Amino acid sequence: MSWIVRYRVRPKAQISVVCIPHAGGGAAAFRHWSKLFPAEFEVFGVEPAGRGSRFSEPALRVLNDIADAVAEAILRLPERPLILFGHSMGATVAFEVSRRLRLLSPATPQCLCVSGAAAPQIPSERAIIHRLPHDAFVARIAELAGIEDALLADQEFVELFEPVLRADFEAIETYRYSVPPALTVPIAAFAGARDLSVPFDHLQRWSELTVGPFTTLMLNGGHFYLREEAAAVIEHIVGFCRSRFAA
Repeated sequence: MSWIVRYRVRPKAQISVVCIPHAGGGAAAFRHWSKLFPAEFEVFGVEPAGRGSRFSEPALRVLNDIADAVAEAILRLPERPLILFGHSMGATVAFEVSRRLRLLSPATPQCLCVSGAAAPQIPSERAIIHRLPHDAFVARIAELAGIEDALLADQEFVELFEPVLRADFEAIETYRYSVPPALTVPIAAFAGARDLSVPFDHLQRWSELTVGPFTTLMLNGGHFYLREEAAAVIEHIVGFCRSRFAA
C-alpha cells in the first residue's frame, strides 16, 4: 500500500505539503489541513504501516527505514516545490527525509517545518518505554496524552494498537543522530508553550542544522497543541514559505 495519502486532488496546485504524524499517528491526523491551506497548496499525509489503510502491515521499527520509504514515495508525487511538516516523532522523520531528498533530487526546493520536537542532535533525557511491560507501557502512553483516555480504557483497542505504538517508540528511542553537512533549506520550528519536553532552547537548536533561513513559533498548548492551533501554524508556514516557492 502507498505510504502517502492524497486527500483532495488539486491539479493546479503549485506547492506540495507532505505531513508526517507523531508516534502512533497516521495520515488521518492531517486530513482537515487540506481545507485550511490556500488553493496553491496541495496537502498529503504520510500513512505508516500498521494504521489506517495499512493496518494489516507490520509497523517499521527503525526510523531510518521509515525515512527511506517516505523519501522514495515523495519522489513519485507531482513534480512541484515541496514543504515537509512533521510533528513529534514525525519531525525527526521529516529531517531525515530532507537529508535523503537532497541526495536523490538536489534540484527540488524544500522547506522543512518541524513541530513538537527538540532538535535531533540533543540527547534525549526521557526514559525508554518501548520495552516496558504492558501495564507500565499503557500507563506511560496515558501520561503522554496522545490518545484519549476512553480509547486506552478499551482493552480491544489497546491490544490492536499497542504493537504500533511500541514499534514507533522503538524507532524514535533507538534513533541516533549522525552529523551531516548542514541543510540549505529553510526550517520553521513550532512547539506548544506548555510542552515540557520541548523547551524553547531545544527548539531553537534546529537552527544549527541549516545554513538557510530559520524561524520559531511558540503557541498555546502542550505537546498536542496542533489540535487547537492548526490554523495559526498553517498561516505561519504559508507566510514563511510562500515567497520561496513563487512560480
